Amino acid sequence: MKIAIITGASSGLGSEFVRQISRKEKLGEIWVIARRKGRLTALQKESQTHLRIITGDLTKPETLREIEAMLWKEKPDVRILVNAAGYGKIGSWRDIKRSDVDGMIDLNCKAAVAMTQITLPFMKRGARILQICSTAAFQPFPYLSVYAATKAFLYRYSRALRVELYGLWQEDGVTLGHRRLSILDLSNAGSQPMSYANERYWMSFNGEIYNFIEIRDELQKKGYTFRSASDSEVIMASFCEWGEACVDRFNGMWTFAIWDKQTKQLFISRDRFGVKPLFYAELPDGGFAFASEMKVILPLLPKVEANKPMFDRYFADNHYESQPECLIRGIKRFPAGHNAWVKDGKIILKRYWNTLDHLICVPDSYEEQVEQFRELFLDACKIRMRSDVTLGTGLSGGLDSSAVICAMSYISKNMTDERTNNDWQHAYVACFPGTAQDETKYAKQVTDFLGISHTFMNIDSAVSEREFLRQLYCFEELWGNPQVPMMELYKKERELGTTVSLDGHASDELFAGYGFDVLKAYPDAKTKEEIDMITTAYLNQDAEDGVSQQSAAFKKQRNKLYREYMLKYHVKKLLGRETVKSAYSDHPNWNQLDNLNKTLFVSTHETILPTLLRNYDRDSMAAGVEIRMPFLDYRIVEFAFSIGWRSKLHGGFSKSIVRDAGASFMPKEIAYRRNKLGFNAPILDWMRGPYREFFEDTVASADFANCSLIDDPAKVRSDLSDFLAGKNATFHQAADIWNRIQPYLWERALIKQDWIQE
Repeated sequence: MKIAIITGASSGLGSEFVRQISRKEKLGEIWVIARRKGRLTALQKESQTHLRIITGDLTKPETLREIEAMLWKEKPDVRILVNAAGYGKIGSWRDIKRSDVDGMIDLNCKAAVAMTQITLPFMKRGARILQICSTAAFQPFPYLSVYAATKAFLYRYSRALRVELYGLWQEDGVTLGHRRLSILDLSNAGSQPMSYANERYWMSFNGEIYNFIEIRDELQKKGYTFRSASDSEVIMASFCEWGEACVDRFNGMWTFAIWDKQTKQLFISRDRFGVKPLFYAELPDGGFAFASEMKVILPLLPKVEANKPMFDRYFADNHYESQPECLIRGIKRFPAGHNAWVKDGKIILKRYWNTLDHLICVPDSYEEQVEQFRELFLDACKIRMRSDVTLGTGLSGGLDSSAVICAMSYISKNMTDERTNNDWQHAYVACFPGTAQDETKYAKQVTDFLGISHTFMNIDSAVSEREFLRQLYCFEELWGNPQVPMMELYKKERELGTTVSLDGHASDELFAGYGFDVLKAYPDAKTKEEIDMITTAYLNQDAEDGVSQQSAAFKKQRNKLYREYMLKYHVKKLLGRETVKSAYSDHPNWNQLDNLNKTLFVSTHETILPTLLRNYDRDSMAAGVEIRMPFLDYRIVEFAFSIGWRSKLHGGFSKSIVRDAGASFMPKEIAYRRNKLGFNAPILDWMRGPYREFFEDTVASADFANCSLIDDPAKVRSDLSDFLAGKNATFHQAADIWNRIQPYLWERALIKQDWIQE
């Protein structure tokens, strides 16, 4: 039976709550508690719901025991608890009796907490607790000092309890927790952990399923009904219908876990490419823990210590994200493209996705490929515009982010559906005034073309030392450059009202956006014209106006580049060494890829992109912003590795198919812009400027000298001193020193967390 419980129900707010709840809530009973039975009896005449009258003094233990016994005997579904019982005495501290002081504390504080504790076991998701406080909770009240203090206590208790209870489900030794960033269905119906099938299944989900509308329509035809407008409920219904095979139907980014109360098993899944993070630990006591951040698992480990071999791996190649081991011993990374079942604390992993299993047939002609890609890209952007909150774009003025925001404009005019959010005109541009990294003029060309405003964000100053360490704590990982600019960018986006950012990430890895990859196409070139096309695409990376294939300088560079690359390539082949090293080289479809695509496959699935996806998620989610990446739509990834290198370097442009497809809805000067800039923290300027003292003090400390993660701390101190004194210091020197200091700062921020108490 569904009930409400109201204390202090005989008068004032308590009695009014009885009247209002009886009219607006469908309940079997309302339990009303007060000392005066007569008033409660009279209240029955005004109530549309049957009242169960309980008389007693809540400051007396026997009254509380009576209520608790009734609850355990009948086990009702308590939908609402209103703690309205309370009183206050006005007067100076000299005039108020000690008994009244004790009485106010006992009723306003102790009784309210006791009633909450007694009732909570009988409250399910969606139930409400109303603690009646007062304006006295927010400010000093002379002559109401004790009363105000009791209400301040109740207010703080309620706020803390809300955080504790919100997004938490516990039963039979299983706990699911969730901190929601509301994107689809902002109501409580979309809250998590979410139950389904008469509470047989409970789920915690991080991410978005962009094609949830299409899946929901299919399930409705099969007889499924939905109480929310969220993608979360679609996942649960899909799991009921198709089991673990449901993930094959999802287009999105996700990690989710579903607990089956009937079979006592946990099902876990992570998206195809690992856009959303997931960690787990098999605990010594037979338990199992998982979370989207390592720091959540730390209190459960018998000992928290760095996993030194992973630090060595980082210094070897900067990339470890595709590896199962983590920086903290005992914590493992759940692999992308995998499902798992967990029973009795043991996990069994199973791969459900490998891009090499999903190569597709593409048209032979380049023009038809361009058209196919354009359709895929626009649809990928369209389904990622499904949102109940404001959309925006981190706009650099480069090809990829410009293509995304211009596609959003095109879609809003021509391709919307029932959940498309047309509030997308928010372009955020990170500015580095006076530096070679500044791209504001290009970004302005895009916003002028679209007729929308832009927000220039100056990221030229360092944050405080404390904030610097806090960001390292949020980041959790190692990277060759501090993430301050990216974190500050998304922080400002959120402050200005944007919760979802559609960004251009992943295009470089899929379509050869890095100059150092382009030459990898040489082994597959068959003619002089193809060699020239590759060389042109490579040299155009740094050429504002393009290069002439007819010039003597071009021919000289072409011959040098081709000779040197092919010499190394053939020597490797003659020695029987892999020209492109990959964990996937034994796959039967590996050799369907040409040399360039093999290189890009490694970048996409093993090295660069997994690392960057990790960075993007940490940077944005630290500010409460969700990044959506149309280029990483699985249909586009399939397409990217099914077309040959010529379609990616066509006409002497890197990412040519992206340019030619986007040219119909974006500025031509941006679509065919050649030069490319990175987005890095100005670590050189920071280390010699605002962070100088911080770094000097860091390497001079005894803790740094004794840190087991630092190889040769004396050499690091010496190199930092030389770097700071040198007149010709370079960015690479600064990055190298940062990398060698970073493990100590990581340990201080994440493991010791000493900065929190400072």
